Amino acid sequence: SIAGILPPTSQDIAMSVMILPPCHGHLIPDGPNRPMRQRNFACSRTQQQTGKRDRKEPQPPPPPEDTLLTHLAQLGAAVDGVSPGERSDGVRGIFATKDFKAKEVVCWVPNEAVLSAETCDRKLRTQIAKLASSIDSPVEREASFRVGALTAGFLLEKARGNNSRFHCYIKTLPPPPPTAATFEQNERSVLAIMSGDNTDEEFRPVSRFIASCIQASAGLWGSFPVPDIEATHSTLFFVASRMSNIRMIPLIDLANAALPGQDNAYIKVNEQGCALVTLRPVKCGEEVLIDYNHHDALGMLSSYGCTMGLENVCSVTRFHVNFPGFVREFAATEIPPKGFQLHEEEPAGLPEKAIMFCRMAAMGSSEELARAQGTGFFRDPAMGPPDKLLEWSFRQGCAYAKIAEFCAERRRYLEQNVGKALASVNQDMLVGRVAVVQYETDMRLLARCEAAMRAASLPNAAVLA
Repeated sequence: SIAGILPPTSQDIAMSVMILPPCHGHLIPDGPNRPMRQRNFACSRTQQQTGKRDRKEPQPPPPPEDTLLTHLAQLGAAVDGVSPGERSDGVRGIFATKDFKAKEVVCWVPNEAVLSAETCDRKLRTQIAKLASSIDSPVEREASFRVGALTAGFLLEKARGNNSRFHCYIKTLPPPPPTAATFEQNERSVLAIMSGDNTDEEFRPVSRFIASCIQASAGLWGSFPVPDIEATHSTLFFVASRMSNIRMIPLIDLANAALPGQDNAYIKVNEQGCALVTLRPVKCGEEVLIDYNHHDALGMLSSYGCTMGLENVCSVTRFHVNFPGFVREFAATEIPPKGFQLHEEEPAGLPEKAIMFCRMAAMGSSEELARAQGTGFFRDPAMGPPDKLLEWSFRQGCAYAKIAEFCAERRRYLEQNVGKALASVNQDMLVGRVAVVQYETDMRLLARCEAAMRAASLPNAAVLA
């Protein structure tokens, strides 16, 4: 079990060994017009006899990731199960170095190597806790404290450079991705109209809180520049793009996002450290992928600067239904908290399970649902007592009609609002290109869903007739 993981003992830790470069032969002329002969500077017997020493070229420092792996191993991390690498598209990630079964730990990093509220500079953490204590909501207070300590703590450790105990990790971090903090205002407006979310505005209050904590702790920066509100805001976005469980976890933060439903691992945190655990068997050489919890292109673009092509295959539109309790009890965790999206591979656009849940909800009660199921109403063709078949078909037809009307209303909204707003963005730039494709995808899938639901309601009308 994950809770039982303990840091490896000193005997388990591989000692860091400096690997000396091999002896390279060099071609040395014996004299004018004579053939070249090979002589090895590092192993020359003549050199040993005469005591002469040739000047050695300074060896380049090891790559930052190698230094980080050595550092983590010295702290007791279990990192030999994965290796940083590059995909065919040039994106960095982590790959399994051996076969893993489901629910196995791929790698583990101790908490002392993780940037978090717990490892934040003590004086800075105290100041942040003091300012957060004035926030009324306990949930908001805790979130502000933890995110504030992580973001401000990262800025302070970055300013300390090689004097920071996290410098091996910080040196491996890539440049900030082009998130919503870097978008033009008109680009953010278009994305907000389409998705209903404005990440930049949502982050502003948190950024102001963190900036106030930094200013109150300015003395900790010494001679280094104290970050202002804009530097804090952009850093918050960068930290959010790297963190999991409000932590920045070395090595594990290289795990890339999986397409919806294709993640093969997840991050587990306990009192000792952070583990990357498999959800299913993972083969040697396979990339380890996790769920970023952003399943549409606009959410990924705003938070991570990439889309994974989701703008081509699924909608940013979400179908929200206030399902009754008896359906929620039956569906358990199959109802997405943010609502159902439309997908290209679905015949009706809307997932079959979403349509089935709407049909079930239309029965009106758990008793009626049980009877409809028992008599075969949800089969094809629908079966049941004649009087009930008429009633159930009417209810089902109403559900189909509501879905169709939602699709029609959403298309009108997009035409009236997004269609005009798209003219204001540069469609040669990333945000503009993604927004245009996403708009076309939503309009296409909504039209398909509307047509399918209207067609599905026709047999029900025939039954009523």
